[in-house]
This record gives sequence, C-alpha cells and structure tokens, in this order.
Amino acid sequence: MIGVDVILDVCMHLSPNESCLIVSDNMTPRVIEEALFSGALKRGSEVGLLRIRARKVNGEEPPSFVREAMKRVDVVLVPTSKSLTHTNARREANKHGARIASMPGITPDMLIQGGLTANYEMVNRTCEILKERLKGAESIHITTPLGTDVELDVKGRRWHADRGICREKGCITNLPAGEVYVSPKNAEGVVVVDGSMAGIGKLDGTLRMEIRDRCVVEIEGEGSSKLNSMLDEIG
Repeated sequence: MIGVDVILDVCMHLSPNESCLIVSDNMTPRVIEEALFSGALKRGSEVGLLRIRARKVNGEEPPSFVREAMKRVDVVLVPTSKSLTHTNARREANKHGARIASMPGITPDMLIQGGLTANYEMVNRTCEILKERLKGAESIHITTPLGTDVELDVKGRRWHADRGICREKGCITNLPAGEVYVSPKNAEGVVVVDGSMAGIGKLDGTLRMEIRDRCVVEIEGEGSSKLNSMLDEIG
C-alpha cells in the first residue's frame, strides 16, 4: 500500500534497527495494523503492537502500560479510532524523544488513495510558505456562502504548521497532514460545517455553531446532538 510507504519512509523516516510501537484499538481495521506492522518489519525495525479498548472520546488517556511503552521506543504509530494527540501519554512520549504519528479514524482506503498518498515534501514546503505569510496577522475574518461569518483575534499569537514530516526526536504529526493553525485570543461569530467534523465524520447536511467570546454557545444541524454529547463528556 502506497500510504504505508509514505508514512514509514517519507513522514517518519523509519530506519533499520529503530524501535517502533503501533498503538491501535478494537475499532481499528486489522488490515491497517497488519500493513503497518509488516511494513516496519521489512524496514528492519523492532516492532510491537498494542491493541487497547477504544476510547470514548478524543483525548482520553490510554492505559498506563501503553503510556510507559510509548516512552521507550523511537517511533509510535497511532491508528486509533479516537485521537490520542491531546493526552499526557503522548506528551510524555515526546519528551522522551519518541517521534509520533497520530492517525485517528484512519481507513484502509486512505492507505491507497487520498491524503496519505500526498507528496509530503511538497506539503512541508507549502505549509512553511503559508505560515510565513500569516505570521504577524492581527485579525482574521472568514465568510462563506453557507453562512460562516467569524472573526478571530490572533494578535501576538504563534502560528504552527503540521507538515506531515516527523523526523526529529520529540516531534509529532497528525496524518493525513497539511495544516497551518493558530490558537486565537478571541473568536466571535458563526461557523457552518458542510464537509466533515472530527468525532462525527462526513456530513450530508450542515452543522452550525455560534461562537461568543471564544466559546461555542449554540450547536444546531446535522450531528449537533452527537457533538453536544461529546462536549458534555469532556466537561
């Protein structure tokens, strides 16, 4: 599968004799586990697989034995159903030097076509160009024909890029990648989503969120009940 080659060779640059841990869950398609495991073996890696119970929400911590294992390897591949990106386990593993690729919701088709088959050297360069162009911006106003109309205060905020390239100790990337992002000081307005929403998936209709003083105060439309439930669980 071309996506496996891209992940292991281009994005993570997995070298012979490096240790590689695959963390999956009971919702991860077995073909993905097998493809990543055999791919790492072919590259001379000492590879292990830990399959855990699927987390209920993105950011829920994995078991302690997984947390410890992640700190003791060179590369961690995480094709789980829910994201482990924003967990202490991931942060600690990075502090210990692990290179991590988080791939929540990955499907077998994504290893054959789409974002995981991209030219990540080009994605890397494009992200850097966009990051430089946006650096120094003070405010952003986004509008769309569907009704998105939101203003973001980004004065003095630091821009980041998720390029898909993770070759240095302690780095992390989310795959598929290609993102330039910022944490705004404030946000006001309306965001309308008609493509896909993290934790919900592909949308056939629209999902509308009203934002006041950087907080979502109202959610309506397709997937609104599920999104509200997810946010309630997070607290």
